[in-house]
Amino acid sequence: MTEDYEINLHKSNATLYSINEKAHLNKDYDTILQNLLTLKVPIDEFFENVMVDVKDKTVKLNRLALLKELKKTLSSTADLTLIA
Repeated sequence: MTEDYEINLHKSNATLYSINEKAHLNKDYDTILQNLLTLKVPIDEFFENVMVDVKDKTVKLNRLALLKELKKTLSSTADLTLIA
């Protein structure tokens, strides 16, 4: 990772995933959803400042992997695609 915004998103996501794993054990879904809201700023900053589809294949794949991990965190509580 090369950009501060992608590093910040990675750290925020990893921390939150760990915290929410503990909340899942207690079935504390309100806390989980509140915790997910803390990702709003890092996600916004990432997409406002970082280009994912770059020529450098390694950088591109790393950024796509970061987004895949983010999806894992966001969908760990519920399948949000069912909300429409």
